[in-house]
Amino acid sequence: MQFGTDLKKIVARYVRGKSRRYLFVLAALFLVVAVLCSLAWEFLLEDYIAVTYFGFEEGFESTWAKAEDVLEGLLFAALALLLPLFFLYRSRLANLKIGEALKQHEARLAQAGRIAKLGYMGWDKTGDRQTYGSEEASQLFGLPGGTQFASHDEFLQSVSADDRARVEEVAVRARDTATGYEMEYEIVRPDGTRRTVLEMADAEFDADGALAGTAVTLQDVTERRQLERQLIHFQKMEAVGQLTGGVAHDFNNLLAVIMGNAEVLRTQIGDDNKPILAVIRAATRGAELVQRLLAFSRRQPLRPQVLDLDTLVHGMSDMLHRTLGENIKVQTPTTPDLWRALTDPAQLENALLNLAINARDAMPGGGTLVIETANCSLDNSYAINNPNLIPGDYVMLAVSDSGTGMSPRVREHAFEPFFTTKEVGKGTGLGLSMVYGFAGQSGGHVSIYSEEGKGTTVKLYLPRSNVEALPASTPKATENPMAAGETVLVVDDDSEVRRLAVALLEDLGYKVQQAPNGKAALSILEAATQIDLLLADMMLPGGMTGPDLALQAKQREPDLAVLFMSGFAEQALHQTELIDGSAELLNKPFRKSDLAQKVRAVLNR
Repeated sequence: MQFGTDLKKIVARYVRGKSRRYLFVLAALFLVVAVLCSLAWEFLLEDYIAVTYFGFEEGFESTWAKAEDVLEGLLFAALALLLPLFFLYRSRLANLKIGEALKQHEARLAQAGRIAKLGYMGWDKTGDRQTYGSEEASQLFGLPGGTQFASHDEFLQSVSADDRARVEEVAVRARDTATGYEMEYEIVRPDGTRRTVLEMADAEFDADGALAGTAVTLQDVTERRQLERQLIHFQKMEAVGQLTGGVAHDFNNLLAVIMGNAEVLRTQIGDDNKPILAVIRAATRGAELVQRLLAFSRRQPLRPQVLDLDTLVHGMSDMLHRTLGENIKVQTPTTPDLWRALTDPAQLENALLNLAINARDAMPGGGTLVIETANCSLDNSYAINNPNLIPGDYVMLAVSDSGTGMSPRVREHAFEPFFTTKEVGKGTGLGLSMVYGFAGQSGGHVSIYSEEGKGTTVKLYLPRSNVEALPASTPKATENPMAAGETVLVVDDDSEVRRLAVALLEDLGYKVQQAPNGKAALSILEAATQIDLLLADMMLPGGMTGPDLALQAKQREPDLAVLFMSGFAEQALHQTELIDGSAELLNKPFRKSDLAQKVRAVLNR
């Protein structure tokens, strides 16, 4: 069966191609038949006629002898015919297989070019005429497959105006020196889209060694360059985040001392003392600034809850109307069957307020602000362009305005801390950076879509909660609960913060002991008859952190209550969970009321 199939292919190719070999074979067959007929006449027919018609009996004896000769001649003639045909068949079969392998190889090479977005083309030695080109190269420039450039000037018209002179200079220098080159430039397709092209070329030479032209490979590297820019931006933001987080930690300690001592003076001098109130207000504003820095650096403590974003947005409607003014129309459409989000409600409200204020500033003459929600599923194709984003289900909160919009340069730097387009004194440049950090720390993502003169949309993606039930709200305490005879051990390496905490606790009626590090605190725990609460800073010197101290202390006193202080709360909540779930966190700087309520809440468990 295989022989017949191969033979059919060979015959079909001969017939289709009208090859000269086919005519040669027919001529050879005709010649062989003619020889056989001649032999048959000479050795058989001649004697047969002589005997039959003329009665020559002696012809019979010679006839059988000649018949043997004829049979031998036929055998040799058949061999002479079959052997060339056999070798011709094998040759044609080998050529068929080589042709099929070549076609398969070309198809795979073309497929690899499509996958890698790699094309090729050639120019003559003058550089003005394209001599060949692949379909992928034509498609890269937005042209129909197989289309070639009529001239090099037509090719240059497809290069962006910013890169055109450089591309021409590199090509001319390569032709003059008969060398290769590598360059990257941007092209503009007929439909207006822009792509980044990596071009590599080398000189082609003829048999005499003279320059014959230039061979060029072209690769679309648009997505690769976008990913590289995003990675560089991400690394820069991470570096700035680490810096701001470290500064925020030290600044929080300073603010804790300022705010705490101002409250002590306020208690001693009176609530209506204006200088003291001014100090407290300034310290509070400083604490808010530090909180934004911590939000950007993703080191603020978060307490995620299951939230209905539509309910949260409508709960802020009155405040948004008062903040934005009458010339801003606020629209808050709801989404049926909206998924529940898992995030920190207080930080989300802060982020939404920042986005609304930015939108108001972008609409100085008034306009429309739309706050909407939606269920979104982000797949791998979206996540691959956004570092640290995990594909999955998210709840989107979008804030859109009809304002002035952003230029590409402004949009590129919008999330960087302290970057602002507002006048000096009109903004800190931390609003969007806080939103950026909050989204990342929450396990979500934030993106900006903006066009100059048309407006801006900021989309905040928050992880979908696996639990649909909403937690019951608990009322906040308003008074400072006092001590009930308990003893507190304060551990902090900053003497000013430690002295302040001791003073505030004693003012609340607690008995207080203090230590500068974990080793000294363990000594006090061994010697003391009763310690009810350990109030320790998260970061302590001497190789023993606050959580390390708490673990060793609870091994000795299982009923010991634990409360941590921190101005640098990265992973603080995760570390407190390692104790036994009973530990709480008090953020620096704190007021007397914050300290009183936290201490009493932990002791009452």
